[in-house]
Amino acid sequence: MWPALADPISTAGQTPGGPGPVPLDAFASPEVEALITRARESRAERGIGIEGYEARYTERFYVGAGGRALTRERAVFHRERVARVRWTPGEPSVIQWEGARSGVPIAGIAVKFEDDLSADDHFEFDLDMLDPATDRTTLGEGGALHPLADTAHYHYRYRAGDTLRIVFPAENRAVTLVEILVEAREASTDRITGSFWFDVETSVLARAVYRPAADFHSDRDPEAQREIPRLIQPVRAIVEHVVIDYELQERSWWLPSRVAMSARGSLRSEAVSFPFLYEMTFTDYVVNEPPTFGLDESLPPGWSTWTAFESSDEEADRDDGADPPEVADPGAVADTARLRRMTVIVPPLQELVDSPSLPPPLYEGADGAFTRAELDDATRRLSGLVLPRPPQVSTFFGLPDVRYNRVEAFSPGIGVTMPTGANAGLRASGRIQTAGWRPSAQVTFYSGDAPVRWEVSGYSRIAAVDNWEGPLDLGNTLSSLLAGVDDGFYFRETGAEAGVQRSTGRLYLEASLWAARHGALEKGTDFSMLSLVLGRDQRANFEARGADLGGIRASVDWLSGRDPTRPAVTLSLAGEAGTGSADLPPEGVQHGGAPNESVSYARILGGASVFIPAGRWAIATEVQAGRVTGDVLPQREFYLGGPQTLRGLVPGTIIGPEFSRGRVELGLGFALAPRSGAPAAGLRIVGFFDVAAPEISFDPEGLRSSAGVGVSLLDGLLRMDWARGLSAGDPWRVHFYLDALM
Repeated sequence: MWPALADPISTAGQTPGGPGPVPLDAFASPEVEALITRARESRAERGIGIEGYEARYTERFYVGAGGRALTRERAVFHRERVARVRWTPGEPSVIQWEGARSGVPIAGIAVKFEDDLSADDHFEFDLDMLDPATDRTTLGEGGALHPLADTAHYHYRYRAGDTLRIVFPAENRAVTLVEILVEAREASTDRITGSFWFDVETSVLARAVYRPAADFHSDRDPEAQREIPRLIQPVRAIVEHVVIDYELQERSWWLPSRVAMSARGSLRSEAVSFPFLYEMTFTDYVVNEPPTFGLDESLPPGWSTWTAFESSDEEADRDDGADPPEVADPGAVADTARLRRMTVIVPPLQELVDSPSLPPPLYEGADGAFTRAELDDATRRLSGLVLPRPPQVSTFFGLPDVRYNRVEAFSPGIGVTMPTGANAGLRASGRIQTAGWRPSAQVTFYSGDAPVRWEVSGYSRIAAVDNWEGPLDLGNTLSSLLAGVDDGFYFRETGAEAGVQRSTGRLYLEASLWAARHGALEKGTDFSMLSLVLGRDQRANFEARGADLGGIRASVDWLSGRDPTRPAVTLSLAGEAGTGSADLPPEGVQHGGAPNESVSYARILGGASVFIPAGRWAIATEVQAGRVTGDVLPQREFYLGGPQTLRGLVPGTIIGPEFSRGRVELGLGFALAPRSGAPAAGLRIVGFFDVAAPEISFDPEGLRSSAGVGVSLLDGLLRMDWARGLSAGDPWRVHFYLDALM
């Protein structure tokens, strides 16, 4: 599923083939061909002269959960490891671990080691990273065709790029590096594209910046469509860059110095995304000196050691057991011979977790192996090398494409996608509402990827007057179908929109131009499962005003950080301006006059939240205000009530052209698997108070408030609240929703 992400530059999967002459367009010049030929021949010679070396190995890994559907990014998983490593040709490598730590902050789960340490993945190590004779840096299993493989020129094109000259004045010597740009002939996840720098004198690889030649899309992979649950499709995996720097040791050998990978997965058209960050460094090299650790001597009390075996065949399965497999017959001797040994040394486990050598987790925002400017430059270099996929129509449909509400009744949907270029394509979706059998459709052309994406859309669809609740999502579908509680206020819009999105880690910007016809919708059904028992009808829909409008809208969202153990701040600001004509009611049309009138309006909405953890306790607060000026249409007013604004009160409790609101929460947290250092974010018991007013000034007249208690899971990702309004006669209500303050 993730071959390019897992091991983007291994030699695994090289297929014999490409018989015949070298393609005429493989090399842009004879000089480029000569350099690639020398580099291919010298790959196995890059370690000649090294009798052994030692270094400190440091690794950090992070997975988060964020995206447009969530107000902030949660830290899902992290791992940090530090070890002293020694490589000697013909002898077992030695890995002496100094620190190891991992956890699931979103659940409050910290490091846990297996009883059998030799089977614990905290201590897995890929020996290919140590061998100077390889220019392969492993990030997992699977792989893509190496640009220096024997058959690579049948699958890649090579051309010259920049030149860099490094001068050593004290030695009256200079090293010249030449950049070779490698482009895949086909857009495939098992090919790569990138920038590779070679030492001209030795033809040895000194730097690599690359990414897969194509992103993974489940809707383009029939096997993935069968294996991945429909509930979360389509799934995407994008490797933004892999950067590998080598360092010239003793002015003679290019050995790996630092590695960084940035990738992200996404579900359901990127509504939810999962950033992956990985980095490792090799420092404190000592080359061709006597060993300083891991010698044949007794270990201190509490230390552990074992011998692990790893296959040098990248297609073979690993065997990390204490003993090599028995040789059952002569035919198995060759397989056993390929096994490489390494000695693993581990101090007492508490020393591993508390080691001062461990770096801070990546979610804390600490400086990484590369600066932000270096990584941005890597992304820029790769942006022009991505190939378009061949046109291929893919369909997507599933449970999330079926919705139910009081206007549409059941409304199943289906969609198709077709790539048209590098990071560009067409996406079309349609649905039919069973109340009145009226269709809806949308066609979108998109271009670009992170950090910038452009979209142009045409549509005729059901829209909701909503800034918070997501009434067209699965949650409201279940609420409406089962209990007859539909939080949406719906109208139809038919028009077009052109916009741009920019994401820069903690900052998300969006802007668009739009033009649309708005029309009213009537309630289409009263059915719900509860109505079969109580006979209760669903409430009427509001009456949108027919209008032909056009304008501009923009939004900006900012998050201070990901660390659940530190204070977090979010800021948001959204604005919209529109102008056009609105239909007049029949009684407002004068004899012989126009049936509409000119309207224009401006709408702004801003908010901020603060989350402050203090051990097991946490406090959070949120404020928000909005205003519409000019000609106020019903579909551009604010509708407050429900779990995101006024818990315990129904949507539409406050309706008007302006509002202000606030809430405060106090929570007591528990780790789902309590251990030393685990953040108390897995489970929280929360008490809260909400207040809102139909004016920004918080005038007591019209003020509504509510209070209650709740339970949250996974750092507020899942939330259940029991709340009631504080006015006389307000009933208690239960809310289930996603993405709470805590």
